[in-house]
Amino acid sequence: MTDVNVYSVLAVFVLQCLGAFEHFRFMRSTGRVSGNFYSYLVSAYPGKSAATYLVLGASAWMSVEAGVGDNVNPQLLYALISTGHMPMATLAAVGLSLVTGYGFDSRFNKGDEGVKP
Repeated sequence: MTDVNVYSVLAVFVLQCLGAFEHFRFMRSTGRVSGNFYSYLVSAYPGKSAATYLVLGASAWMSVEAGVGDNVNPQLLYALISTGHMPMATLAAVGLSLVTGYGFDSRFNKGDEGVKP
């Protein structure tokens, strides 16, 4: 087993959580959920949210194991943003992490399924 950079796992997980937050914003704008993000996660749909974030955590770990996390390392991102140079591999890794979070949240955490948009 190789060594895994925990900061890369956390960075990928945070980006995936941002993708899940964007899914919440979409659900709220279409009227399928109401309230704030905390109530969406904890009080309204705790089981669905737990499944979502368990899968996101495993997905973040697997992304880093597969090499995606090498391009989302926080120290690397800070250095790249401060110099104004962002390679395509880093942009693709950030986009992949955001889309993964959005996709998993839309799959598992559908909100109130009795409401049609």
